[in-house]
Amino acid sequence: MPKSPTKRRPQTVAALLDGALHAFAERGFDGASIGYICERAGLTTGAFYGNFASKQELFFALLRERSNAVLAHFEELTDRVESRPELLDELLREAVDTQQDPDGWMLVSLEFRLFAMRHPDAAQEMLAHELRLREHIAALLDRALRAAGRRSSIEVDELARLVIAVYTGLSLRHGSRPDATEPDLLAGRVLPTLLHALSERDSQPRAYNSAS
Repeated sequence: MPKSPTKRRPQTVAALLDGALHAFAERGFDGASIGYICERAGLTTGAFYGNFASKQELFFALLRERSNAVLAHFEELTDRVESRPELLDELLREAVDTQQDPDGWMLVSLEFRLFAMRHPDAAQEMLAHELRLREHIAALLDRALRAAGRRSSIEVDELARLVIAVYTGLSLRHGSRPDATEPDLLAGRVLPTLLHALSERDSQPRAYNSAS
C-alpha cells in the first residue's frame, strides 16, 4: 500500500533539508535556487512548496535541526558530568573536539548571517533562535557547574554568551585552516580555562532538580 502524504512528509522534509545543505554549501544561500535545492533533494518544486513557503523558512528548519543535534550532544555530555563530576574538564574538551565540518555547515551559516544583516525579518528570526539556544546552553552550563560543585561568578546568561562566542570563534579558526585535520590543542584548553576563570567553588552546593 502506498504511503499517505502525511506518512511521507518526514522523509520529504529530511530530503529537502539534506538537499538544501548541499545546495547552500555549493552555491551559497542566494545562489542556490529552489529548483536546484529540489534537484539535489531528488524532489519536485511541488514537494518543496508543499512543506515550505520560502527558501528562508527552509534554512531556519535546517538551522533548528543542526542546533538540536548540537544541544543533544551537549545534553549527553552534561549528563555524564552529573554522573562523574571529575570529568568536567575532559568533557569540555570533548565539546570543542567536534569542529570537523565535512558538509560545509559553517560556511552556510556564515553566508546566511550576511544575508540576515541586509534583511530585517531574517535578522529578527535569527535573533529569536539565538536567544532560545542561549537559554538552553545557560541551563546546561549551570547543571554541569553544579554537578562539579561550582557556580558561575557572573550571570549564567553572560557565561553562556562567552562560551558560545568562544566556541564559534574556535570553529571559524578551525574551519579556515587548510590543515585542520587534527584536534586543535588550543581549542581543547580554552573552554576549561574559561569556565574555571569565571566560576568559583559553591559553598552551598545545590542538588540539580530537572523539574525546576
